[in-house]
Amino acid sequence: MTVDQSVSTERRDRKRVADLDQGVLVGGLVIVLAVALAIFVDGFATSGNLVSIALTVSGLGVLALGQAVVVIGRGLDLSIIAIYGVTAQLIAKMMSDGSPEILAIIVAILAALAMGAINGLLVAYVEIPAIFVTLATSLLYLGAMRLFVFDGSVSFSFSDEASIVSFIGQSRVLGIPVSTILWVVLAAVCLWFAVKTVVGRWIYAMGDNPAAAALTGAPTRRLTVLTYVVSAFMGLIAGLIITGGAGTFDTRALSTGSQLYDVLAIVVIGGVSFAGGRGSIAGVVAATLFIGLIVNGMTLLNFDTVQQSIAKSIIILAALVVDRWLHPPNEETARVGEL
Repeated sequence: MTVDQSVSTERRDRKRVADLDQGVLVGGLVIVLAVALAIFVDGFATSGNLVSIALTVSGLGVLALGQAVVVIGRGLDLSIIAIYGVTAQLIAKMMSDGSPEILAIIVAILAALAMGAINGLLVAYVEIPAIFVTLATSLLYLGAMRLFVFDGSVSFSFSDEASIVSFIGQSRVLGIPVSTILWVVLAAVCLWFAVKTVVGRWIYAMGDNPAAAALTGAPTRRLTVLTYVVSAFMGLIAGLIITGGAGTFDTRALSTGSQLYDVLAIVVIGGVSFAGGRGSIAGVVAATLFIGLIVNGMTLLNFDTVQQSIAKSIIILAALVVDRWLHPPNEETARVGEL
């Protein structure tokens, strides 16, 4: 076999793998990993532990859905963690001041949508790179809300009257956490939106090549704003799930960046390209389960925080290397560059 034939064969094999939906590949890994953990790790295959995994992946999965929508549209939202923290604290603050829970939730929704719109407007119309916009607004939202709304408070808890928040974060239906059901429903909606709607297809086109998408009539600036609004709304829902499950929360935990790192890891492992225009919601769901199993397995094996961080770093680097091998820059990003 000549060198040219060998290169041609390698490219053909690479393309076959690349053409597979990454959700299928990661889904296969999830099955293998779950079987291995059930066999070799004591306590994994218990009903209590499986419910614990479901609770863990729910909030993380909703955050990943929001991030995926932005990244597919060729953006990045580093503020989604801050948004979930401040909107949840806003609900708790309003309720402690005597507001009805439903009013507090409505105000929090409006606040989340406003924060997402600010992100999108700065990226789309002022044309500041997304990484700088959302890094700055993340600090802005946390600092401004803490100073002007929360009276400097960094921790909060929900009152006994927070029935909706408690239902979302703690209740179960037929043994399945409501938060998990909510995550699955949102994933199904996102999948339908991405595959079946014109707007969803426009977002993919915009992520692939913004200039070409604009020439076909796609309103790229408004679509960019929409992706950040969707991300912020997902942040709000994730906040209800995460803080509602715990009942109390300290926003200083958001400064560690560990949750944001997990969300970005899910996006990468799920096959969403940071160059935009590629990735599937199914892949993101599968990657969420994968990360959830990895974290749970390491916890049962008594890995400390540092060891878990090292393991997750190796996983995300491996995912980036595989992604780059399957989708070389000259095939995907050369015409418009990367984020």
